[in-house]
Amino acid sequence: MVTASIIQSLLKESAPPTEARGFRPGQIINGKIIKLFPNQIAEVQVGNQKVIAQLEVPLSANERYWFQVQSGEGKIHLKVLPLSEGSFQKGGTASIEGLIKQLSLPQSKENIELVAFFAKERLPISKEILQLSAEWLKGNGQSKEGLEAIKQMLTKDLPLTKETFLSMKANIKSESMNVLLSQLHTLLDQGPSSVTGDKLIQLTHQLTISENHKLTEQVLTQLLKTWLSTPEQGDSQVAFKLLQRFGLVVEGNESVVLRNGAEQLLKTAEDTTRGLNHEVSRNLSLVKEVVESSRLGNQEEFIGKVKQYLANNPGSSQSNSVVSGILNQTEGVNSSQNDRILNSVMKSFILSIIQQTETENVGNTISRLVLPLLSSNGDDVGKINLFNQNVVSVMNETFDPVELLPNNQIQTQLKAEEKMLLRSLLTVINEGAKWEDSTFVSEQLRKIIKDLGLSYEKDLLHSFKQTNAPELQRTDTLKSVLIQYLNETPPPHIRDVAEQLLHKITGVQLMSQETGPLQQYVMQIPLPLFQKTTDLTIQWSGRKKENGEIDSNYCRVLFYLDLENLNETIVDMQVQNRIMNITIFNDTERLKKLATPLIPILKENLARNDYKLSSIYFQKSSEQKTTLKKHAVQPLYDSSNYNGVDIRV
Repeated sequence: MVTASIIQSLLKESAPPTEARGFRPGQIINGKIIKLFPNQIAEVQVGNQKVIAQLEVPLSANERYWFQVQSGEGKIHLKVLPLSEGSFQKGGTASIEGLIKQLSLPQSKENIELVAFFAKERLPISKEILQLSAEWLKGNGQSKEGLEAIKQMLTKDLPLTKETFLSMKANIKSESMNVLLSQLHTLLDQGPSSVTGDKLIQLTHQLTISENHKLTEQVLTQLLKTWLSTPEQGDSQVAFKLLQRFGLVVEGNESVVLRNGAEQLLKTAEDTTRGLNHEVSRNLSLVKEVVESSRLGNQEEFIGKVKQYLANNPGSSQSNSVVSGILNQTEGVNSSQNDRILNSVMKSFILSIIQQTETENVGNTISRLVLPLLSSNGDDVGKINLFNQNVVSVMNETFDPVELLPNNQIQTQLKAEEKMLLRSLLTVINEGAKWEDSTFVSEQLRKIIKDLGLSYEKDLLHSFKQTNAPELQRTDTLKSVLIQYLNETPPPHIRDVAEQLLHKITGVQLMSQETGPLQQYVMQIPLPLFQKTTDLTIQWSGRKKENGEIDSNYCRVLFYLDLENLNETIVDMQVQNRIMNITIFNDTERLKKLATPLIPILKENLARNDYKLSSIYFQKSSEQKTTLKKHAVQPLYDSSNYNGVDIRV
């Protein structure tokens, strides 16, 4: 994935050079003499810091030297080491071995390779850092990702812990967050049940489902509700026939379908309801007892179980009303009415499953619990995919029943009333999703960020300050639930993926940093597109105002994502005094021609937010590496202006 590697490269290069904040005795650093002043005063650059130093030995301007931090009172003392900078850069071993000896470390192959890397990258070197690095890299060799993770930790002044190392390494590795989410969802769904594991199943489902499948789930939910909650006529029967046309309900009249569902219910394992509302599990047990008593022919027990179910579900659904009406007959209930009662109980139960499940999880619940009761051959995933194609076709008014309906059995188009019902449902559902609305997009991104737990620690700290224990218990973000799950000794193969995902999330958090009044945020989140969910990587760099808010007048934002039709795309947006320049990297032929009619709309919408579009360029991916690297080494602001300490050399 070419553009993915470019983004990774940019994230590495955009990190500030090693900073000298917090000089520690014994630490070895690399510095360059920038300028010489009278009275043996010099300006020395260490990392991205420019410091003023008092020289006690003669040094040359524009030359690099290795210094060791010495303990002392007042000003920091730097001792010039007799190590050749040129020898380091050319891979010479004499200076490396001398440095290892200076630190009283063994002359092992691992230490030599590690010191060579630190020297080449001009990273601060100390005995403690080298020992920790060697320990973290043990078992993996001097892996490229591991060394880069250590470099990132030091350049960003992050805590020197194994957890930080693993998080940075996970952020550098090529596995995307969306891939890890999908892998974990599959493993959990096939693995042993647990309360925390079920929460993770729900969260990973919400974060990986595409807008297309989300729409399909909503349409399917509404079709089932229309069938089950309205009288046995009109839209109810239209919805029932539609479900049968799409292969989601077995052939036959409603009584046959519900009777078949009752038989399937007896085969349903209790753990099928794991992770669902407690009432769903309770109702499953009650309805099983109703069905079993009906099969045994014990009329008195059957009526008793039905009354017990109604008492547990006092709602006024149409089906419950039918059952109550029969039970309240003065002449009593005879066995000839049992089928009607059982069918109504089944409809009430299936409807209660949908109504008692949270909106975000209802699609997963229907696939796992409802469809197995109503369909025949068990390929419910395939049926939902087929249903999804049909829904999209109706939306696009290109419905072709010969190609899309199961087994090509139906050779005529949907009836007018069936299309009308589908379109009315689609119209209502689509009113809520407006991706062309910036407010809606902002809300969706905020929700994804919150669900991932990218602000988990901040929210947790806020809750502690408020001493709000109930609020602490409700922080069911992906990160918080992952932490809880990993404390429950899950199976090793699931633990491995869960840990990778947790480190990935933490790595994204660690990539955001402040340098004086400068800020850089790097974020990778799963973004639901219509046909698929992809990863959206955003890098925002700019400055903050005196009140701590982001300055939207001056910033640079880089977007990377893999789009459904345009494929891999990078958008580089730079803002200076609210004047915007945009560069789009993409290999799609005639992209500029296709996009040109949309540019006036873009200008108009930007103008509404008080931005002026100055230019928009389209470039091929072959041009992006040079362009992005050029920008990467020319930051919008010079962070060196915000640091300065006095030292003695």
